Amino acid sequence: MAKQWEQTDLIQMSVQTADLRFEPSQEAPILFLSCGLVNIARGSCQLSVTAAESCQPTPSGTMLIKADRPVMTGTIQVSEQQFERMIQSLSFTPARPLSLAVQLSQHLPVSLEGFLFIDENQTAEIVSLQVNMPLK
Repeated sequence: MAKQWEQTDLIQMSVQTADLRFEPSQEAPILFLSCGLVNIARGSCQLSVTAAESCQPTPSGTMLIKADRPVMTGTIQVSEQQFERMIQSLSFTPARPLSLAVQLSQHLPVSLEGFLFIDENQTAEIVSLQVNMPLK
């Protein structure tokens, strides 16, 4: 039976751990998020988030997608306000984990079972970031 594929540019993830790191060589702190992928089977993502120095209206960054294993690594800059909100939300233990939706500049082939298939490592621009913070 042939596999059926769909194209997606949206990576959904659930935050498992969050660490705020202060480094002497950098003025601004870095938020390190370890996430489990929701819409890609058995995948994970390590995301580094920083506050943008200028007032940029949309998040910007890149995502490295590995071909040989379901692990992604990304860096993203968000507005100072969004960065502070993320830190505040992650400082509490919510009933459900914080979730993220990262939209990429390119589509990725994913089987209907959720398996990602690419021939070689790819780097995609991050077009947008949606942060879902559970309240109750």
